[in-house]
Amino acid sequence: MNFREFYQTADRILNDAIISLWATGDSQMQNYIRYVLKSEKLLAEPVFQTMFHWELFGSDMNSLVDRRIFTDRFLKALDRLDSVRWTEPDGFPYKNYCFKSDTFPYKHQVESWEKLLIQKKSIVVTTGTGSGKTECFMLPVLQDLTTVKESEHDPAVRAIFLYPLNALIGSQKKRVHAWTKSIGNVTYGIYNGKTPEDPASQTAKERHAPEIISRSDLRSFPPDILFTNPTMLEYMLVRDKDAPILEKSKGKLRWIILDETHTLSGSVAAEMALLLRRVLDAFGVEPAKVRFVATSATVGGGNKDALTKFMSCLTGKPEADIHIVSGKRILPEYEILPDEICKPDDLRLSAHRDEKIKAIRNNILQNEVLSATEISAPFAINGIENQLDLVTSLSHTKNVLPVRGHFFIKGIGGLYACTNPQCSKHGDRRPVSAIGTLTASKAPLCDFCNSPMLEMVACNSCNNHLITGEKYLEGIQTKFRIPGETNEDPFSLDFDNNDDETNREAQSDHGEVFYAAKANENFNADHLFTFSLNADETVNPEGEDYTEVFNDQDETICPYCKAKIEKPFHFRISSVFMNRVLTDAVLEQTPKLNRQDAEANWYGHRYIAFMDSRQGSSKVSALLNIDAETNWVRSQVFHKLSSLNQPVRLTENERAEKSAELERLIVEMRNCPAALRPGIITRMAAINDELEERHRSARLPWHEMKRELLNKTELNKIFNFNRRNALPEERGKYLTAVLFNEFARKLQRKRSLENLGLIKIVFPDFEHSRTPELANTLGISDEDWRSFLKIAADFVVRNGFHFILPNGTYRFFSDIVRSDELYPSNSPLEHVKKWPQFNDNSPIQPRLVLLLCAGLGWHSFEELRNNTLKIDQLNSILKSAWNEIRISILSPDDQGFKVNLEEKVSFELPEHLWLCPAKKRFLDTHFKGYSPWMTGRLDPDNLMYFRIETQPLTVPYFPYPYCLGQDGNRNDIEVSSWLSENSAVFRNVGAWNYLHERIYLNKPLLLAGEHSAQQNPLRLKEFEEMFEKGKLNVLSCSTTMEMGVDIGGISAVVMNNVPPSPLNYLQRTGRAGRRQEPRSLALTFCSDNPIGASAMNNPKWAIEHRISPPVISLNSPVIAERHVNAFFWSKFIRDHHSGLNIREVISEVFFTEGETVAELFIRWMDTTDIKQLTASIRNIVHMTAMENENPESLRLKTLTNFEELTFRTKRTKRILEEKKAELINEYGENSPAVRAISYKISKFSHTPVLGYFGAQGFLPTAGMPTGVMSFDTVSWEDLQKNDDDKKIMNLKPEPSHGLTRALSEYAPGADVVIDGWNYKSAGIVLHGIWNSHNRFNIQACRHCGYQRIISDDEGENFTQCPHCGQNSMSGIDMKGLDRLSSTQVIEPAGFAVDIRQRPSRKITEKTTMHHIDTLLLGMEPWRVNGGAYQLREGNENSEILYYNLGAGNGFSVCLHCGRADTDRGKLIGHTRLRGGKTDENDTLCSGNNDTYAIKDNVLLGGRIQTDLVELRFLNENQRLVNDEETIWSLGVVLTKSLAINLGIEEDELDFGIKSYRDCKSVFIFDTDKGGAGYSVQFQLMAKDVFETARDMLTCTCIKACTKCLIDRKSQWFINKLDRNKALALIEFILRHSVPTELEEEIPGIRSVLGTVTDEINRHLYRNEISEIWLYGSSTISQWDMETFPFKKLKYKALVNTRIVLRSVPNNLDIADYISLIQLKGWVETYIDANEYGILKPICRIKLNNGSYYHYYSLNDNCNLAGEWGSVGPQYFCRSDSLVLLQPFNPETPVTGNRIQEIKIDSVERSFQSSGLADLIFESYERRNELKEIMSGKTYNVTCSDRYLRTPLGCLLLLQFIKRIERLTRCSIGSITIKTLHLEESYKVQEKIYHNYADDVSRALNIQAFSDSIGLPEIGIDTNGLLAHARSIEFSSDGFSLLIRPDAGIEHGWRAIGSIDLSDLDISNIKLIKRVTYPLYYFISENEIQSL
Repeated sequence: MNFREFYQTADRILNDAIISLWATGDSQMQNYIRYVLKSEKLLAEPVFQTMFHWELFGSDMNSLVDRRIFTDRFLKALDRLDSVRWTEPDGFPYKNYCFKSDTFPYKHQVESWEKLLIQKKSIVVTTGTGSGKTECFMLPVLQDLTTVKESEHDPAVRAIFLYPLNALIGSQKKRVHAWTKSIGNVTYGIYNGKTPEDPASQTAKERHAPEIISRSDLRSFPPDILFTNPTMLEYMLVRDKDAPILEKSKGKLRWIILDETHTLSGSVAAEMALLLRRVLDAFGVEPAKVRFVATSATVGGGNKDALTKFMSCLTGKPEADIHIVSGKRILPEYEILPDEICKPDDLRLSAHRDEKIKAIRNNILQNEVLSATEISAPFAINGIENQLDLVTSLSHTKNVLPVRGHFFIKGIGGLYACTNPQCSKHGDRRPVSAIGTLTASKAPLCDFCNSPMLEMVACNSCNNHLITGEKYLEGIQTKFRIPGETNEDPFSLDFDNNDDETNREAQSDHGEVFYAAKANENFNADHLFTFSLNADETVNPEGEDYTEVFNDQDETICPYCKAKIEKPFHFRISSVFMNRVLTDAVLEQTPKLNRQDAEANWYGHRYIAFMDSRQGSSKVSALLNIDAETNWVRSQVFHKLSSLNQPVRLTENERAEKSAELERLIVEMRNCPAALRPGIITRMAAINDELEERHRSARLPWHEMKRELLNKTELNKIFNFNRRNALPEERGKYLTAVLFNEFARKLQRKRSLENLGLIKIVFPDFEHSRTPELANTLGISDEDWRSFLKIAADFVVRNGFHFILPNGTYRFFSDIVRSDELYPSNSPLEHVKKWPQFNDNSPIQPRLVLLLCAGLGWHSFEELRNNTLKIDQLNSILKSAWNEIRISILSPDDQGFKVNLEEKVSFELPEHLWLCPAKKRFLDTHFKGYSPWMTGRLDPDNLMYFRIETQPLTVPYFPYPYCLGQDGNRNDIEVSSWLSENSAVFRNVGAWNYLHERIYLNKPLLLAGEHSAQQNPLRLKEFEEMFEKGKLNVLSCSTTMEMGVDIGGISAVVMNNVPPSPLNYLQRTGRAGRRQEPRSLALTFCSDNPIGASAMNNPKWAIEHRISPPVISLNSPVIAERHVNAFFWSKFIRDHHSGLNIREVISEVFFTEGETVAELFIRWMDTTDIKQLTASIRNIVHMTAMENENPESLRLKTLTNFEELTFRTKRTKRILEEKKAELINEYGENSPAVRAISYKISKFSHTPVLGYFGAQGFLPTAGMPTGVMSFDTVSWEDLQKNDDDKKIMNLKPEPSHGLTRALSEYAPGADVVIDGWNYKSAGIVLHGIWNSHNRFNIQACRHCGYQRIISDDEGENFTQCPHCGQNSMSGIDMKGLDRLSSTQVIEPAGFAVDIRQRPSRKITEKTTMHHIDTLLLGMEPWRVNGGAYQLREGNENSEILYYNLGAGNGFSVCLHCGRADTDRGKLIGHTRLRGGKTDENDTLCSGNNDTYAIKDNVLLGGRIQTDLVELRFLNENQRLVNDEETIWSLGVVLTKSLAINLGIEEDELDFGIKSYRDCKSVFIFDTDKGGAGYSVQFQLMAKDVFETARDMLTCTCIKACTKCLIDRKSQWFINKLDRNKALALIEFILRHSVPTELEEEIPGIRSVLGTVTDEINRHLYRNEISEIWLYGSSTISQWDMETFPFKKLKYKALVNTRIVLRSVPNNLDIADYISLIQLKGWVETYIDANEYGILKPICRIKLNNGSYYHYYSLNDNCNLAGEWGSVGPQYFCRSDSLVLLQPFNPETPVTGNRIQEIKIDSVERSFQSSGLADLIFESYERRNELKEIMSGKTYNVTCSDRYLRTPLGCLLLLQFIKRIERLTRCSIGSITIKTLHLEESYKVQEKIYHNYADDVSRALNIQAFSDSIGLPEIGIDTNGLLAHARSIEFSSDGFSLLIRPDAGIEHGWRAIGSIDLSDLDISNIKLIKRVTYPLYYFISENEIQSL
């Protein structure tokens, strides 16, 4: 590897490639652009990272025996591996793992061994790559187990090695196999998804020993060492079949190894910590008995304290038992460099050379990374090339300066021109013709003169330069600017292969696009606007710098050629294109494989490439392979023709014979007929060439060329690699497609062999054509005529797709290819392509007409249109051309014609080339001095641009076919020398590029493979093996290879984008140079965006960045709950049920005959005694958010969770089966649609149940994403290959993504590339029949901001907002459409291809990026006010909706089959998406005939219910903030800050913006489906979050940069970011000043950050409060203790709680009295009789340190209700004392009332729901007296319950009333239920505990219950005023019985089982108490006084 060579090569190739694309033929612009690129640097200055080896221990391994670390026997076992001769599968290389006893280990290794084996500590190893981390833990484990096994012989798992990826396990297997086999008494096994189930044969066991190779054997004989991953370990805990492993290993586990610990962060770390607790529990060991080892090369950043704390929390070990091992690199012994390798001369000739080199070594060791300049400083070497020579020389050996070079190359997002004509930044280097001073960096202002910048483009017709931008109005002034922020598509390159003569006009979403040219006095047009631009972007109409021209239709046209400006050329080069260009250069810097394999490509050169996305890595590999096959066919065709083009060497006899023949032909020529003369002339010319020993003008027909290539070895390699399902015999079809891709069409932008000037396509049948008589009279010669025919064949026939496509080839095309008929111009057919004729209606003419008119001198359309003679002559010539072409080369096809290219085309090398003056492309033919690339108007101004004025170029003869020298051997040196001399022909006109070089040099074939999670595992393994053997040169990876997978020595890593974090960068670059190579390379391509620019500006960014230490956050209740679920499930499966294993599927758990496993689990959970499990449960939830939960309560939660899961599973199966029945009825049993849905049903039923549980959120996900959507790629072709469902199940796995990525990458119309093949998404997979549950409408109130979901038929009728009452409900905005009353949303179950559509190989460089937006639904309008910011959490109805708006107007979706597209026209006459035929064999979808089947303007989305908080902010004027830049900036920074403070990954949180009438809010939410409990902790750490955000925004940038606000998400809305605005608001929040009058009233008072509620919660969260006094109003009736935020203190024993009333309550009624009695059950009550001013006390707290905090509010209202502590501005002060308070004991308000409190503490067993009244009545002391009072009387019953929402609650209430009637022997006269109106819900209500959808369904249900129980008709009142307290009152004359159930009749009780409302049997519902705290009921007998 040579750093200078790579830098120079990369710079040269990139410049050549860019110049050849941008400025071919314009030497002045070439030189100027080269200057711009050089001054702005395509390559950043390389930086170099030290790769010195690690510090060695002072003695060898033998010395460790004396230190009692290892035994002598153990070391000898490792020592002898280089001499063993065991027979092993695949020739196992034991000697590679020999660990010699005289080896000097690293110092940190000995430190690890000593801590683990002598001190019995756990360790964290943080040393870098290549530091021997594996030996740090592997050797101690083996030594320990070797010793243990000497006395313990029973099989058991004693060590668990836990890896995040299976590939990492494979990397370690070889090493542990060698060592354990040599040791002899230690076994190991790998337990992952690939481990076979059945027991191995005895022969296999012996052959693989000491490995245990099957699951059956692992269970029978658990290995000492178990290699596994978190998912499999999770599965092992919850499977009965694995129980033997746990049982036999009880108490034996000694080690747990956690590799690649940097992957443990956020929720992943929390999951791992809780998993380890359950592992220790299952293995029956305490943490103290187990040693843990954690390793990673990129973890912690040297913060040992933080790492220790992390490890302690992860493992449960005390911090004192944990040791951090870091290690360090040291300088090796210096090795003097020989003079001959010292470059440049400054190094070789330098005085004190060695001292300077030693200084450099010390410097890089100390700093870890230095730039080339810094390394060169001691030698004062200038110039990057010389500096890189120095680094290359110094890194000659690993003992001087081993380094990894980090190179960065930037993409170019465009060329931008300064609009100041006088800008002198580039002085004389800027040519006069340039439109302005140019830069390749996007900026709004010129960095030299501060004038506005605009983008430079080129007219697609004449190629002249224009400036473009947005024209917009600001006030009354017109301004111009660069369009709003756009982000480079990493695949985009501004040329494509479409060269149609009509294209779409470019559009802008931001403003009106304009195009202008540099003002020119020659411009003339009727609508011409000349202007200048001022420094403030305003337009100066008096200026004369630029000209904008319009046609009569007011469309912008090019000032030069007058053509309408459509699809102009942008000067953009993507990072991925640059990667493709430099692939060869990178490969050439990598070493050859040491072992040569005949099948290795390019001598085994190889590298790994990374890209963040799967689609990115897939597209890169696919494009590289297309490049490879294209370059191969180019080289083969060129070199084959070159081999036929060699000079003729004649003997003397041959020369004499040729001379005689020439004389004979001369004589014959004089006497022969004229028709025979052309043939004689051709033969005479050939003989003259031979006599003069000139090279032959070789020609090879297409079909012969194909035959030559068909048997090439390389073709077999390419075909076999890319063929997918193709048969071997289809190789010829594949070659046909490759040839067609390259030669079928002649396209302007295509870098084809033809456009490169290296090949000429000829039609031999034209060579004897004669000019028609009319044409001859007009001056067209025979040569002109043949040229015209050739041009017509190239540009009309070939470019128009008028060629025959051989059968079976279409699937292999990688280009856009089709076959269209060509018709004569007089054809009566419409909508077909016809031969061109003159168009007298428009000056824009077909190319042939323009060309013919140009050659004839007829340049004016206006003159020609009035000259019928000339028009007739023109059309006559065109007709003659048609006749000759039709007869010569076309064949009839239907009613039209096509050419058979394989029969009519030949290849030859060109001798002369011309350069098109407009398009800057090579021509092998012209017509009378005009370029055939001519397009546009018939106008002199246009035609002049296509006039060829230059002399033709003579193509040099190439004497080295296949790069073979005179001796017949390959000679690259001679070829390179020839190229340096002869390439000047191309270079002088700027047409030389890297492709010329590659073709001439006949570069070897390369292959690239996609290594990503969407690939089949078998394919991945195949690629890894191919890569290791050199058969695959580029492994294009997503993140799958980021960690330490060992695939052999790699010296180069390429990153196609800047990785998302320094950690990712270091992990990826760490793949290079792991084998102690002295030089390695890390190359990063930086997109033209702020993230790429940041890396270019600071190439050291990742290496110098200190990696933050990992943090474990156990405060997610959701994660803890999943592990509790898993604990119960595993106990049930292992101890109470048998047979469940990883192969067990959904159908065998939920859908078997008899009592299913699911039902057994529910019954077990209902009846099991958990007393013996209490300790285990408490251990699992220790230090988590559920720590204070009672184990019994946790059991009930698990039971409820599983019942919900059971319900969802059965519903899904039912929907699928209903859909299948519908399809069978419509299409029959054997239709593709039925087979496809059968596949879906089978796939669902056979889904592994444990993975399903994880995806549904019941079990821990173990790293598996939730909310996954699949992309169904199964085609009819795939289905035909399978005869039954079993075979269908063996089809390739569907690719899948999480919700947001799926909505973006799989959306209809998207191209999804997998393993080189493109699958076009054609629609969505619907959930069920008409899918009412997953199809809904959304509305937002334009007045108050309320957003809701409504049913599909309500959109037009329900426009009134239920909250503010305004008729302002509407759907979301759509581009160019009036806002509708609602917007429909469909939630896809997945996405799918058209079942009849095969995948293709058409991979486009451009990709459509779908930005996914979010909406916050179901939140009621704000009621909270006060404070500098306001916060509220989501409620039970709130949801996040992710949605894809398509191209701006949503999608059109067929509800019958799911086909969808952004263009409704594509659904007209569509076939069923997933197949199906009618009885008439019709494949059309029935949706075509249904008016309502196809819905337009549909959003595709997905809802998640998750944890969220919504915040809005007040400014210093106490006005709600509505500024867009402020809110978006706050959303970015607060989300980041919260993640930092929680210690989680940023992508575990997301945010959105919600608009209200007068403000905007930020909502922050957990991305985990179901929530992880993160976002809701904002209020608990608000101050820390705001302070961290403030620090992040304290930046030096103007508005936003990558250091403060810009990241991969926010780069999409850079124009909405301004750190200054956000910083100002955050600083105001943090200081939040107090009014002067309040400071005077209470000195030292300060504003509360947020609300008092938030403040108290923060203190409670930190366990800082010992006592609390909560103030309440004296108006007891206004209390609502159910919503009071601190009712939870009732159950928090550590906090002494009091309620303080502001005054003594007056006129207490019985309801108020009971409320106070309820209160006294858990708190003491006081009166604060002190006098206060403006500020009123609301709360006082005493902290554990003895200090007091007093909280005040300006608001008098402090009712103990939901809004307590959140109303009005609030303040606090600190003191050392408490004010005087008086105890309060309420008195009974009315004499004669009898009140009793009934406390239900525990209920031993379940009971019938109708028995609740009995349970309470039995505890009532006056039950007998009550019976006497009520017996025989009639009572009217009034029930008051604000929150009566569920069927269970209603049923319990009515059963309670009925039972009281029977117990007291009274009669019920009437029943009135007072409750709140129900907000209509879109949710399906199917269970008795589900909320009602609306008032009507509740009323109907209540009356049905009443009828069945035997109660009178029920009256329901939802309009009256309601007391907050719940009550049931029986009243008659003179007496009332009042029963007050605390929190309502349903509170605290749970029905056993998951009871469907449709199957409800009210007589058989059993209740259990679901809470651990007591339930309270108050009974009051009241005598009513008569008036």
